[in-house]
Amino acid sequence: FQMKVAIVDDSKFIRMVIKQIIQSEPNFEVIWEAENGKDAFLENEKNMADLIISDVEMPIMDGVELLKNLREKNHGSECLIVSGFHRSDGKKIIEAFRLGAIGFISKNKIGKGINLNEFREDILNYLGAIEKQIKRSVFSPKSINKSQDIQISSKADMLLIAGSAGSLEPLEEILSRIDYFHIPIIAAIHMPEGVDEFFVNRLNRFYCDNGFKIRISNDGSIGENSVSMLKGGFEAEFSDKSNNFHISYSPPQIGKLFTPNIDSFLKGVSEKNKLCDVVILSGLCSDACEGSKIHKENGGIIFVQDPGTAVAKTMPLSIIAKGHQDIIAEPRKIGDLLTEKYNLSHDG
Repeated sequence: FQMKVAIVDDSKFIRMVIKQIIQSEPNFEVIWEAENGKDAFLENEKNMADLIISDVEMPIMDGVELLKNLREKNHGSECLIVSGFHRSDGKKIIEAFRLGAIGFISKNKIGKGINLNEFREDILNYLGAIEKQIKRSVFSPKSINKSQDIQISSKADMLLIAGSAGSLEPLEEILSRIDYFHIPIIAAIHMPEGVDEFFVNRLNRFYCDNGFKIRISNDGSIGENSVSMLKGGFEAEFSDKSNNFHISYSPPQIGKLFTPNIDSFLKGVSEKNKLCDVVILSGLCSDACEGSKIHKENGGIIFVQDPGTAVAKTMPLSIIAKGHQDIIAEPRKIGDLLTEKYNLSHDG
């Protein structure tokens, strides 16, 4: 198997750097380059790439518009965003994640005083992850929609919704079905530092009429009728202080690409003798698989997004392959089931 990779950037220097990194690996081949999204889309029509590595800010057509066109025309190519991250770029980065971008790597790592090896390792980590996804996509579970007749009963202390690439839109769909929640909801989505703020602000604009507020969980407590998003780019640790739930953060280990580490967080919750129900959404890696197993064995319910509706199937498929799931359904159905399970109306 040889993965076909394309590079889109208006900087010839950046294209050269990325091309040299990819060509150093025997399983990857650069099949074409383009300096804007329009040219890239036309090239992909003729010679479709498995993975397109694209800048965001480009003339004629930017990276977000390219991604929209790829999705509208049902191109099977995955897209990795490689761009300088500035505050003004936040909305575009969020939109790229909603459209299913598998991740984001900052060009700032190529800047003065930064070791180019770190940039190289990030790209190779994503290439390896997407290679695994392509190989695993042949697995297709049978009878995936068994949710209608199942009786849900749990005494979970909290609900954790986990995801990675392509999980932001499913998360929005689930939260749109919820009016009230009597246990804390924690959203653990792999994303870069700083991007979480833009996403939370977006959610609150859309769902400000709901009974809860969505917020980034900075060091401090989480509580009833709240949705707390773990900070992007950090490792999160759960603690139980005087029966109040708290989250604290630390920098990730060197080389840790997908943060926060969801397996580690779920294991930490279990070690504090607390129980999670878990929702697994679209994602590129297998993070959350081992943590979900622990909570399932302790009596938690594991909901998994139907892989057929997921942009990145590896996270849902890793749970299904291990047999850890209780319910497999599309995101809106999961939202409805959660509402029914927890009696989420104020009158319930």
